[in-house]
Amino acid sequence: MTHSRSVLTPDQIPDAAELLYEEESRSQYESLHRGEFLAIDVVNVNAYLGRYPEDALKEASRAVPDGNFFLVRIGEPATFNVGYFGERERELDWPIRPVPHSLPGLQPT
Repeated sequence: MTHSRSVLTPDQIPDAAELLYEEESRSQYESLHRGEFLAIDVVNVNAYLGRYPEDALKEASRAVPDGNFFLVRIGEPATFNVGYFGERERELDWPIRPVPHSLPGLQPT
């Protein structure tokens, strides 16, 4: 399943990535890498694994610097879960992430 960059629109990338994940990646990754992340390049039909989202995207960007990637969390229904932190959690003196984000300005407060 290969596509030309001119053939895929931004709206088509998620569908193509989900199809690639189902056909080629799910069985390969789910048993050993559940909860980790894959950056899927639908144009070159490659997937880049990382423990954290930025790790997968960094690997993908090294391989295809001008690529467009679709990020999935292996074995999960959604890549990210959005929630609310109440007053009690705001008082924590340790970061919620075990490692700092790689981009300056996006560090936990």
